[in-house]
Amino acid sequence: MSDSDAASEWDGLAVLVHRAVAGDRDAIRGVRAYTTAGFDPWPRLTAVTAEVRAAWVQLVANGDLDRQQSVEQQLHHEQERLVAAGAGHLEKLLAERATLSSLRVRYLEEIAGEADGRALCVSEQAVRMRSARRAHQAALRLLDAVQRLLGDRGRS
Repeated sequence: MSDSDAASEWDGLAVLVHRAVAGDRDAIRGVRAYTTAGFDPWPRLTAVTAEVRAAWVQLVANGDLDRQQSVEQQLHHEQERLVAAGAGHLEKLLAERATLSSLRVRYLEEIAGEADGRALCVSEQAVRMRSARRAHQAALRLLDAVQRLLGDRGRS
């Protein structure tokens, strides 16, 4: 499948999901057809997640290769702590979301400590920090809920 075919397939699915969320029953059947017809979202989602992870690591490391390795190791250990061996795609994706949101919190704490009020006013920093912490807690809650719902069935 070419990149343009894959993009078209994703666009079609996105439209159907949007309509399904709005309550369109035909769209719900269309989404079901995508999932039963061999549409596999995981390779694309895995690639996008890897790109996001690499961007965050670069941002945090700020060109320091030793720091980059350290951040990668921290993320790896945090990921291992959140999901068991044999976890399915969804669980791994949600764990990655949680680890990256944790990295975002640590990064914001770090730049807030260095900024000394130069880059952002204190209230803006506080708003960003609260938002990052809420996002991280939400990511952890979602991962936990999915893990409880899937139990052993989510392992693949």
